[in-house]
Amino acid sequence: MNALDETPARANAELQLLHAAHLAGVGAWHYEVGPPARLHWSEQTARIHERAGSHRVTLKEAFEHYPPEAQALLVPAFERALRDGSRFELELPMHTASGRLIWVQALGEGVIEQGRVVRLLGAFREVTQQREREQALELLVRRQRALYEESPALLLALDTQGRVQAASSALLRRLGRTREELARGVQLADWCTPQSAQDLSQQLLPLLFDHGRVERLLLTLTAEDDTLVELLISATKETPELAQAVLEDVTEQRLAAREVQREQALRLQLQAHARDLRQLLDERSDMLGVLAHEVRQPLNNASAALQGAMAALAEGSAEAQAVHRAQRVLGQVQADVDNNLAAAELLGGRGEPVIGDVELDLLLGIALGDLSPPERERVVLQLEAGTRTVRAELGLFRLALRNLLLNALAWSPSGAMVRLRVLDSDEPLGVCVDVIDAGPGIDAALLPRLFQRGARGRASAGRRSHGLGLYIARAAMERMHGQALLLSTGPSGTAMRLQLPI
Repeated sequence: MNALDETPARANAELQLLHAAHLAGVGAWHYEVGPPARLHWSEQTARIHERAGSHRVTLKEAFEHYPPEAQALLVPAFERALRDGSRFELELPMHTASGRLIWVQALGEGVIEQGRVVRLLGAFREVTQQREREQALELLVRRQRALYEESPALLLALDTQGRVQAASSALLRRLGRTREELARGVQLADWCTPQSAQDLSQQLLPLLFDHGRVERLLLTLTAEDDTLVELLISATKETPELAQAVLEDVTEQRLAAREVQREQALRLQLQAHARDLRQLLDERSDMLGVLAHEVRQPLNNASAALQGAMAALAEGSAEAQAVHRAQRVLGQVQADVDNNLAAAELLGGRGEPVIGDVELDLLLGIALGDLSPPERERVVLQLEAGTRTVRAELGLFRLALRNLLLNALAWSPSGAMVRLRVLDSDEPLGVCVDVIDAGPGIDAALLPRLFQRGARGRASAGRRSHGLGLYIARAAMERMHGQALLLSTGPSGTAMRLQLPI
């Protein structure tokens, strides 16, 4: 169509179109293949090039506005359009006639007539500000992503399929994971235990993307080293396809809570076990009480019978000596029975002993009364204390003192005297009862375990002993808040002490 064929209406429409393009900042261009070949710019295109009024330029002049890297894109696209009419759309850097670097968008496509390209038509506009805004936005996004990734919080971005789109470095470090894993694509379920993976797919994701948020749902994740990490996840849907989540590491708290629960369960088991043991102990104590009565009563009857027999026999006769020997054996049996019953009943019995003010003379008299007459005759009492009462439990003190006296009499030479000395004590305030023998002393190897249960020296090999005497003496004194001590030992004898508060 030539200019003569244009109607006023068509010309007016084209003018309006050019005006609209000018207002939008869009220029036009066309290239006639020719011959002769001609490139024509609209006024807006020329203005963008800062070549106002230069509507006709050569193709070489037009390309020279572009740096080499832009020409490497534009020239091949232009040539393809000349060959087959291919459409192109490029954003390229360009130098204006004044040398100013701007960004432009160039669009073009070929017009084909009778099977060949006869011209190229295109549009042209400057996009520098748009490009700068996009670059600024891209920079802002990168900075925000960097802040997100380097946040000390445990952060996570998920899509509707449960794929991890982003994660903070803190979370990756906690799980021993890397950004390379994220780049390859990873499902959060891949890091979950089987149960948590099921909870993720059946509860968390449906709730999150259907209702827009979830609050503090528990997930257990597996770290790279196979340790379990327990996290409370709270998430909000940001877009229909993406949600942001904040996670709280509760591994230590839940571990501590489980430890407390285990301790509580163990405590309940121990309490139940203790009740069972206490019941057994009560039953044993009841049986021991019966046993003590059933065993001691015949022994006491036998002892009384022997004393009656002694009264009827002449002193020094063979019969009297036989009765003396029987009394010693019976006394030893009584002592053994008392020690064994004490170890089981008094020292392992129920509750605390009943301690009260007891006359010292009464304590000494009862302990000495437990000895046979020949044994009592070998004990010399040295009462040097001004105190007359002590804080004690009669049965325990009697047991402790009798054991010390029997030991001293047993280890002293036949007929040798044993001293029973009673002294006042200022530090600590109380009364000391010393038992001093004339025996050979205690083996050095036995001293570290002298008061332990079953401790017996080499010299006791030929003597009848269970190694309970000193053990019971110390335990009995400690139950009364007193002490049983070794004062000294050597070839000339041993001194033991019982110390009681007043």
